[in-house]
Formats: sequence, C-alpha cells, structure tokens
Amino acid sequence: MAHSPNGWTDSELGYKWLVKDFDAQTKDKAGGRTRVVLMDGHSSHYSLDLLEYARKNNIVILGYPPHCTHVLQGLDVVCFAKMKTEFHAEIHAFEDSHMWGVGKGDFASVFGRAYLWAFTPESVKAAFAATGVHPYNPDVITEKQMQPSLPTSTRGSFPLTQPSPVRAIVHAMGSHPPTSFELSPTHHGPANHTFQSPSSPSGSGSRLRNENDDSEPKTPSKRLRIMYSNLGATTSGSLLVSKNRISSAYTVVVPVFENVALLPEPDWDLLNKRHDAKYQSRDSLLQQNVALTKSLAQSKDIIRTLQLKEEHANAQLVVQNAHLNKLNQVLHTKENKKKSDRTVLFAEGFGRHLTNDESIAIIQGQKERREKEAEELEQRRVARVDRKAARAALEEEWKEIVRKHTEAVLGWNSECEKLWADGVRAKDLPKKPKRAPKPKLPIEEPQDNEEEARICRYLKGGTG
Repeated sequence: MAHSPNGWTDSELGYKWLVKDFDAQTKDKAGGRTRVVLMDGHSSHYSLDLLEYARKNNIVILGYPPHCTHVLQGLDVVCFAKMKTEFHAEIHAFEDSHMWGVGKGDFASVFGRAYLWAFTPESVKAAFAATGVHPYNPDVITEKQMQPSLPTSTRGSFPLTQPSPVRAIVHAMGSHPPTSFELSPTHHGPANHTFQSPSSPSGSGSRLRNENDDSEPKTPSKRLRIMYSNLGATTSGSLLVSKNRISSAYTVVVPVFENVALLPEPDWDLLNKRHDAKYQSRDSLLQQNVALTKSLAQSKDIIRTLQLKEEHANAQLVVQNAHLNKLNQVLHTKENKKKSDRTVLFAEGFGRHLTNDESIAIIQGQKERREKEAEELEQRRVARVDRKAARAALEEEWKEIVRKHTEAVLGWNSECEKLWADGVRAKDLPKKPKRAPKPKLPIEEPQDNEEEARICRYLKGGTG
C-alpha cells in the first residue's frame, strides 16, 4: 500500500478527502439529497471507514469496472488531454518570448497558466458529459470499450513443422518432465559416460562416436535422463529444465559453432572415368583402388560433418522449444492470476455499488481475514524467534556437555596411566566416561513458506 510523504496511506488520504473536501464542499449545496462519488477500483481507495462514513452521510460510492477508467474517468478523457495541449502551447509561447527554455523557476507560472486554461467549468462539465455521467447517457460508451481485459495471447509455437527427431524429443520432454533427481549436479547418467560436443572430423573415423560402445544408454528413458542431467549441469540450460520461472532478462545463449576444418574435396572425376575393360596391370589397379578408397573416406568425412551440423541445428531447436515452453508458462501464469480481493468484489469485470450492504459485508470479511492472517503471521514470526533462541540455548548447552566430557576423558586418561603404572590389569581399569546425547528441539510441523510469502504479499496490498 502506497504512502504519502507525510506518512498517510492511500486509504487514510481517501478518507480525509471525503470528509474534509467532498463532504464539506457539497453538503450544503446538496440540501439533504443523495450525493454520488465515482471511484476507481483500487482496493486501497475504499476502506471500511470511508464507506461507513459515506453511508451515514447519504453519500453513494460507485466503483468503476476494472481496467475501464481510461474511458470512464473524465480527467483522463477530457481534462488531462486538454491540459497537455495547453501546457505545450504555454511552453512554446514562453520560449518564443524569452528565447530560452522553461527552467525550474519558470515551471510554476507556465504550468499555472496552462492549468487555468484547461480546467475551466466548461471543460469539467464536458468531462462528465463525455463519459455519460451527467447528463446520464449510457450510449456514450460502446460495448467494445467496456469489454473486460481478457487474455488475447496465443500459445507460442514454431511456425514450421520440425524434423521428426526434434518432434520426438519435444514430445518425450513434454510427456516426461525432469525430476529433481535427474537435475541433480551429482547425477549425470551412467559411469564413464559423457556427451562430447560434436565437432567436425579431421580424418576418417576421427573423434567419431563408437557405435559399439557398451556404455551407450539402451532405452529412450535413460537417454532422456542423461540429457536432463547434462542440461541441468550447464549455466544456460539449467533454468530451461528447472521448476523456476523464467524472467524477461533471460535469453537463450547464442549457439557456438565450432570451427569446421576445410575438408579435402573427393576426386569426383573417378566416377566419370570410363575404365578400359581390357587388361590392366596390377600397379594400375592398385592405384585406382587407393584413389577410390581415399575419395570414399573423404566423402564419409563430409557426410559425417553434415550429420553433425544437422545435429547441432536440431539440438538448438530443442533448446529453443524449452525456452518457448518457459515463456508460455510465464504468460499463462500472468493471464490466470489467483483472485484478489479486488477481482472478488468487482465480479465478472462489472462496476460496483460500494456503499450497499452486500459490498460492505464482502469488504468487512476481507478485512477480518487479513487481520486473522496477519495475526497468524505474527504468531509464526514469534515462534521462529523463540525457536531460534531455543536452538542457541541448546547449542550452548551442547558446548558445555562437550567441554565437561573432554575434561572427564582427560581425567580418565590420567587415572588409567597411574593405575597401569601401579600394575592394575587392563580389564580392571575404570570405563571411559560416556558423553551425554546432544539435546534436540521437539519435532515441529514444517511451515508452509510459500503460503507465508503469499500472505505477506497479500497484506502489503498485492494479489493473493
């Protein structure tokens, strides 16, 4: 809840305004007739004291529908718009006549002239007419302007169909989200198993994965667990697979493309050569075989490099999909917030008669619940302080137990040495002193920290 410079809250300022300004200036003019105050839907503006005072003094308070003040408040529709125009005009006139800009010493006079031009009796009356308040005209505001603020976003997705391997991994990640065990830094799949980042081969079979390696995971679930654990161990990928929310400041790390060595071009002319079917020497056949083998190995390296580049691209698509899912989760959370006191009071996005019995009963119930939750929160705070003090006392008690036991052991050692020197047998020596068990606090039910944090936000004026 906001505070003014003098320390008053919004609700206190609203109450003082209603009593000292509105009621004092309109009571005699009304002559006993009912007066109406139009108020926006901010919860800090309609305290119980304000509503009770309004009821006792024949004042009806109507709350604007949520998110509609831009078309219903006369100040926003007429007065401020005119004020903006007049203020710019006064600034230009001041600069033209004085040949310098408006400074701190000139601001009050320039603003004052613009205010007098903008906030005239005619413009104030026009503001009430433009919003349909007086004279009453419900047709001034269209249905489109009064539509509630509904979620209009769509779930983000890739515009093009992804390759089948990417779709398979994305489907598997959606069907089997990671567990905390899989994301643990100490769990990275089978022993001696690592995923090396793909790199371009520099020769035939260079740094290629061994297809017959027994350490390779055999099942898709194992591969998925290994992928989760490896992503969880990285700085940029851990947030994408964790339960934590993503923030607007988070961006996917730019992919790093490893330097691809310039691979030698195979001798494609070997495919076009027409070999003479006649007799060829052994040396000629061996030379042809060597050339064909070399070109085949070079072709294999090129194919493998292209495969690795495709794996790089598919891996980036998987990471981008994880980031997209995180953004969708944040968007869904924002569009489906838990109901606050304000949304409960202004049900279905409509305005509210705030001084009737039903509204006051709802606000009274909300106030009582807040007070109860504040009391429970304070009780838990006191319990935490007491428990902390009890733990400190037990720690001091434990230190004293350890100190006394250490002294007892030293005395026992000295006594045993003397008895041993006097010829006493080992079995007749006194037993070593036992240390008392460490004192413990009684078991306490775990506190719901998330619920406590929610109550703190609620009491500070946030949503539930």
